[in-house]
Amino acid sequence: MDQTDLRDAKDDLGRRLLAALMSYQLRLKSIDYTMKNYVGKNEMDPSWGELAWALLEILNRDQGEKLLPPFLKALTDSVQ
Repeated sequence: MDQTDLRDAKDDLGRRLLAALMSYQLRLKSIDYTMKNYVGKNEMDPSWGELAWALLEILNRDQGEKLLPPFLKALTDSVQ
């Protein structure tokens, strides 16, 4: 994964994390709805991506691996 792909992956993950938190806070039923109507492709602080990436790395460690379903484990392995 080159630097551009990594930055894009972090940006996308950050947008999804922000959408999930907004969806929860606004009591909306769909993260996809929140992504489309509130987050979208708007400019956002890169720290969201860094935070989301750090959470993904924590989930990928030994303790997190026990909690992850196999399809998420495969996803986290592919981004390392």
